[in-house]
Amino acid sequence: MSSKSIDFALIEGTPNQVNQFGGYTGMSPVDFRDLIFEIAEKYRVNEEQIVLGGDHLRPFPWRNEDREIALANAKTLVNHMLKQDLGNFILI
Repeated sequence: MSSKSIDFALIEGTPNQVNQFGGYTGMSPVDFRDLIFEIAEKYRVNEEQIVLGGDHLRPFPWRNEDREIALANAKTLVNHMLKQDLGNFILI
């Protein structure tokens, strides 16, 4: 695949997969970005063509915690994602 074959790619991560504690993938949002950009480079896709998304950013991964802790973790994740240089990024 070359960068001429796509306009953009939307790649999403959920808080179960990627979060400030590593999620089940062991990746933070920055780790996720770095992995995606590494793969993009391999296939000669420009980083500007990639939109990373935070999908279903809610407290579900922390559902067994107290409500206040779960909500605080979800809020921290959103803030963390917004403050990092993740390139083109949307919250879904």
